[in-house]
Amino acid sequence: MSKVARSPPQSHGQKPDPNAAGGGAPGGGEPTILRKRKQREPDHDFTAAFASFTTEIKTCINDWRNEMNHSISKISNEITSVRGDLDSLSAITSGLKDEITILRSDHTKLENNISLVQRKCSDITQEISELKSSVEFTSDQQIHLEKRLSVLETKFKSNCMIEDKTKSLEIRMDSMDQQSRQCNIEISNLPEKRGENLVEILQNIGSAIKFSIPQKDIIAIHRVPHMRSDNNTPKNVVVKFTSQTLRSNVLSAYRLAKGLTTDQVGISGAPNRIYLNEHLIISKKLLFRECRSAAKQHNYKHTWVRNGTILMRETDTSPVLKIYSSTDLKKLRARAEQKAPNAP
Repeated sequence: MSKVARSPPQSHGQKPDPNAAGGGAPGGGEPTILRKRKQREPDHDFTAAFASFTTEIKTCINDWRNEMNHSISKISNEITSVRGDLDSLSAITSGLKDEITILRSDHTKLENNISLVQRKCSDITQEISELKSSVEFTSDQQIHLEKRLSVLETKFKSNCMIEDKTKSLEIRMDSMDQQSRQCNIEISNLPEKRGENLVEILQNIGSAIKFSIPQKDIIAIHRVPHMRSDNNTPKNVVVKFTSQTLRSNVLSAYRLAKGLTTDQVGISGAPNRIYLNEHLIISKKLLFRECRSAAKQHNYKHTWVRNGTILMRETDTSPVLKIYSSTDLKKLRARAEQKAPNAP
């Protein structure tokens, strides 16, 4: 606030005149003439001072008014700014309320989900407990099965040993059985008649193949039944000679003759082929039949039996293959099938 400046007091008296009486030089001289001083009006001085004071007061009041207006304007602006801030704060508060409402809803959903998860966890815990019990039971069963399996493996090994021994014995028996037939031949597709003389027919066969067969060299001759009862072909004739050499010579003469028919041995009726072969055991016969089928399928030219062993040859110059079992025949088929795609 501006302070009011006061006018300095003015002296209304008259300054002393140095030339006045008593104020001259000492020692006397002419007497000083005293003049009468003219005095101002006192009201005129007061009016001027009051006017100056009034002006200063007005100036001060105007300054106050301006300062107050500026302050009020500033306060009004600040109030407007505060109102804007309050509006923004109100909008933010409203948004926060909405977010809080959403958070409360999410919290409720989360609690529900947690409750659901807890229930599921409880169910899973129960299932795990049941699975644990089941696993323990299965483990006990597995241990029991392993024990049984161990026992069965022991028995299986024992059975395998027995089976191997059995197969070995069967092979030995087959070998012995086949060896006992080493002097035999088997005649197939020979017509069967009542009262037939097989010795005479055999000698006629010898004449047809140009190989004499004396009766003294024939130990036994007879027909044997078929393996299958529904077979209507003539029963085969088995001949036992005195030696394996004689048997081999008869078969060699038969092969050199390149065929034999019923009319060549004095049997009436339509001529039929007669076949002479080594007398094989049943397993060898079945294997020989399979070999002939495989030879036809894979174009093997020769299949025959020599001294109880089945032999096969693909061509006249190819090596001779010995077939002792069905395993050997499977190997032959596999080799033939591998060669087939490469054939031109």
